[in-house]
Amino acid sequence: MIHFEQEDSPLYDANKLFVEKTINDLQKYNAQANGFCNSFGYDINISFTKNNVPVVLKLNKSQSTQNGVVVPINAIDTKRTELIFSNIGAKSHFAVGKSVAKRLFTSHRLKEIFPSPYYVDMHNEDLAHELSKFVSDNQIEEAHLTDGNLTVVKYDEVNCNSLIDQCEQLIEQYK
Repeated sequence: MIHFEQEDSPLYDANKLFVEKTINDLQKYNAQANGFCNSFGYDINISFTKNNVPVVLKLNKSQSTQNGVVVPINAIDTKRTELIFSNIGAKSHFAVGKSVAKRLFTSHRLKEIFPSPYYVDMHNEDLAHELSKFVSDNQIEEAHLTDGNLTVVKYDEVNCNSLIDQCEQLIEQYK
């Protein structure tokens, strides 16, 4: 259950609209949601099953204020979307993320496929082009496939249905 901390604020209205739209879009999967939403942000966990695969969608938006000595400084909004597919039966593994230091250990072939600052660690380099397209098209910060679980992280609000569908296509390639 979502706890909405109702306030008379356009920020609250925008946050509530996004959370409700996302939950409504996922109701066709009998999604269960819990968390909170207020004018400063939200922290929502949505669980559902799609095609016999358990999925967890974590949405987080927070706001931190900055102290200005003479002139006030605007608050900083931080948005994070994490999508986790469990028990997908994939035998392969990969890890992709943004890190200049870890990129030093990425193979030359993968450096040609993935733009800087992405690092890549993968067992089957033949699927690198599809993974690179997925990461680039969706502006993914991190993606990991380990022990049959796929985790995708993006630092922004997303169209969840579109991202879920694209993740499913990616999963099919790794089965």
